Formats: sequence, C-alpha cells, structure tokens
Amino acid sequence: MRKYIPLIILVGVALLPYGLVAQQSPALEYLFYKVFDGLPAHIVGHAAIFAAIGTLALKHIPALRGRPAAYAALILLVALGQEGLQVIYKGHLYLGDTLGDLLVDLIAAAAVFATWWQATRSVRAQQRGAAAPQQ
Repeated sequence: MRKYIPLIILVGVALLPYGLVAQQSPALEYLFYKVFDGLPAHIVGHAAIFAAIGTLALKHIPALRGRPAAYAALILLVALGQEGLQVIYKGHLYLGDTLGDLLVDLIAAAAVFATWWQATRSVRAQQRGAAAPQQ
C-alpha cells in the first residue's frame, strides 16, 4: 500500500481546485497566480501533473502497462474529476477551456504511455539479443 502513496497524493493535488487554495491566504494567491500566470504556464502545469500521474500509474500498477485502454480510462477519470471539481468551485462551465484542459491531460499521459511502451520494448529486444546464442 505504501508504494501507492505518491500516486494518491498526486491525484489529490490534481483534483484540488487551485482557486480555492489561493483564496486561503494572500501568499498562496500570489504564488498561484505568479506560477500559473498565462495560458502557456497553465498548459505546462496540466501536462506536468498528468504526465506525472501517468508515470506513477504505470510504475505502480503493472496491469496498466499492456492495457492502453485501461490506462487511458484511468487518466480520463482523474481528468474529468479534476475538471468537474473546477466547475463546481467556479459555479459554471467554460466548455472550450475544459475540453482544452482534457486534451492536454490526455496528450501528456499518452506521451508517457508511448515512451514507456517504447522503452520497455527496447529493453525486451536487448534482453532477447543478449540471450540469443552467438554465431
């Protein structure tokens, strides 16, 4: 169970409405708007969080490694949860922004899956090559 703690914490961080956190103190509000000022920083933030969630999910849930649909469903579930909580916090839906955020989340997670897939494929090929008899 302990190995899942970083993944659980990261999912919790992703689900947290940052605007709500920023309201708790002027220092947090300043930090939040300084770090996530502008669309590029917002996109990078989403991509980084969901790339990290995808990486930890693949690391700690081996069954996802060979099941891209299950992996995508897990990422989509977390992304929809995050966006849903944002809508509840804000009190309204910005459909374009929400769809854009979901797209960034899924692209980041897909890039992680593709990289993981390729890396493990290369390792398996090297292992087979090392095990093959020399002629």
